[in-house]
Amino acid sequence: MTWGFNLFINIAPVTLVITVISIVVVFSYRKELVARSLILYLSLVCWLLITNVAELLAPAGFLTIFFSKLEYIAFLYMPLTWASFCMRYTGLVVHKKSNLIPAIISLPLCMLILVLTNEQHHFLWRNITFLTAEGMSVLHAEHGPLFWIIWTYSWGGFAFGTLLVIRSYLSGQALYQRQSLWILAGTIIPGITNIIYISRIFPGLAKDFTPIGFALSGVCFLAGMHFHRLFWIIPVSRNALLQNLKVGILVLDKHGWIIDHNQAADNLCELSEAVAGQDAGKYPMLIRLFEISGFTPGQKNNPYAAGHLVWKDKTLAWSQQQSGYRSEGVIFILEDVSTQVELQNEIDKIKTELINREKLAALGRLTAGVAHEINNPLGYLKSDLRSLERIIERDCVGLSEPSMQETTEIIGSITDGLDRIESVVRSLLSSSRHGTTESTPGLYDLNTGITTTLDIM
Repeated sequence: MTWGFNLFINIAPVTLVITVISIVVVFSYRKELVARSLILYLSLVCWLLITNVAELLAPAGFLTIFFSKLEYIAFLYMPLTWASFCMRYTGLVVHKKSNLIPAIISLPLCMLILVLTNEQHHFLWRNITFLTAEGMSVLHAEHGPLFWIIWTYSWGGFAFGTLLVIRSYLSGQALYQRQSLWILAGTIIPGITNIIYISRIFPGLAKDFTPIGFALSGVCFLAGMHFHRLFWIIPVSRNALLQNLKVGILVLDKHGWIIDHNQAADNLCELSEAVAGQDAGKYPMLIRLFEISGFTPGQKNNPYAAGHLVWKDKTLAWSQQQSGYRSEGVIFILEDVSTQVELQNEIDKIKTELINREKLAALGRLTAGVAHEINNPLGYLKSDLRSLERIIERDCVGLSEPSMQETTEIIGSITDGLDRIESVVRSLLSSSRHGTTESTPGLYDLNTGITTTLDIM
């Protein structure tokens, strides 16, 4: 007695609708690479459901074989999309590896060609029979080596992705753990349905309900999205929050081993993409950073420090803080501030120049004021000296020749001194350019400027 055909036909449309709804919901997050992987996975689940239903409804014979072969498109590519989803969800892969895509799809493509040409070699099915019940039929075959290779490949891919999610569950925060549980449930259900079919726990069950199990994984993803904001607050946001940051993020454990890093840190610290799990002390730039920051692996360090580091032609601003309340590691945040430093130096230079100009302007104003204050009484003195000279010439006619000569020499000396003072005052006024601030700029006589400066000196 065989049974399960009608049950599969009744359940399949419901699970197909649920899977399509899951695709529609996830499609709104299509900009994230992890969401794209899940969309491809769920699309293949839809394909698997449709081809299984078609296999049941098709007349036993060529069409049943044809639709059974088409099912292997899903069986061969679902493990890849699932592994891709898990690697991106857990942060193991954060960039699109376009150069690896041809190599990745070539192996399942070769196996698919072997599936489609089974009649020529019988590597997949050696002998084919058809089980018919309830007006429907399925293919029943003696499996060849290709079937077991595909079985191992498929479930190996699912197991690999599942182990990544388990690792994320064990090391993640509470919210991520709840999300991981729903993802694990979406993985375990297909495995359980496949085990039930292979082990023949239910005698007479002739239809493999594994496609229904894959479709039920869509229910788990919907629950994760609804209850725990899957694709809203998830490890996949690492791509947006870490890799796309302009500042470098470098996470070390307490022994100085690199735990995590982003692309900006790789560029600033001259690291490769595969440095996670390596000793930071192997890299010259990080050694210099440790010296500047005072970080010593294996010892208690300051909970917070910050400063600047000049490395080659770059100036880096860095800050250091503990990575947890137990001080089990340290996070370095690095930023290239070379442009800002150059701008600041330029601003300081301009500011210094402006200050010096203001000092010179103030000195010029002071000099002009002092010169004017000297110039006014100097005019009185020269005028009085001329009057005194006329008085002496008028009233001292009877003086002896030596006395007259001495008087003349004294007046001459006073005149020379006043002329010297007048010359210095004129030079001071000229050098301060008093009264010319509103004048139109013109040519400057360099010789006159030098002569004036020498007069002052």
